[in-house]
Amino acid sequence: MNLTREEDEPFESARLYIESAKAHLEDFSISSRDFLNGLSYGTHWRTDPRSKERIFYARVNGKSPPRIRKAMTDTLVDLRHALDQAVYYAATQFHIENHRTLYFPFGIELENLEKEIKRKCRGIPVDLIDLIRSYKPYKNGNYLLWSLTRLAAYKHRGIIQIFADVGLGINPNQQGNINIRVNSAGGGKINFNGEVELARVAPNDPFECAARPTFSLVFGDTDVMKNEEVHPYLREILTKVEQIINDIAAKVIELKR
Repeated sequence: MNLTREEDEPFESARLYIESAKAHLEDFSISSRDFLNGLSYGTHWRTDPRSKERIFYARVNGKSPPRIRKAMTDTLVDLRHALDQAVYYAATQFHIENHRTLYFPFGIELENLEKEIKRKCRGIPVDLIDLIRSYKPYKNGNYLLWSLTRLAAYKHRGIIQIFADVGLGINPNQQGNINIRVNSAGGGKINFNGEVELARVAPNDPFECAARPTFSLVFGDTDVMKNEEVHPYLREILTKVEQIINDIAAKVIELKR
């Protein structure tokens, strides 16, 4: 449905949050690209004091700067606010007295969502509530929306970590004569010491190898999207929220006409 300017005006605040989220996401994209392109690393060997295996690992010189984490958090918080603003301004169009206490509902499970709808969407027309309910904003419903509300609440630095995707170069003449255990993930998250283990070699095996890591930023110590690359999921969440804002605006006009 195409809305007139007057019809869409009540949702201007929600759309401003969407535009702000897009700007923060662009900042995240540029800052993270520059950071990852500027990373340097070295590969090293050390001996496990218990197993005596030789450990091949990479050490990265650099940690994700606060600006990157802030840009990601600002993107998520703006998108969360956009949903709340959409519900708030939808309520004003139906002259609901308690509109200042209304928000976009999220639940842990479907049953909990229904309780949140009663608490946060009081007085909103049933058809509009049905639309909101159809997005399944709960843990086992829509994964993008549930991830949005969970990630927007995270404040600690471990939310983003560097991931090293590593291809090992092994001398073909050595492959049949050594006992090597390669990291099954082909790399891994950089720990807080800036290191990632790549492979282990049995004691006394005269083995050498090389590695060329490629780096990305992934969600770290979180209960949603753990180990997933950050930027593509931020883009998906933004697209989803923007569509919901459009749907709510269109439904309000449909109910008013």
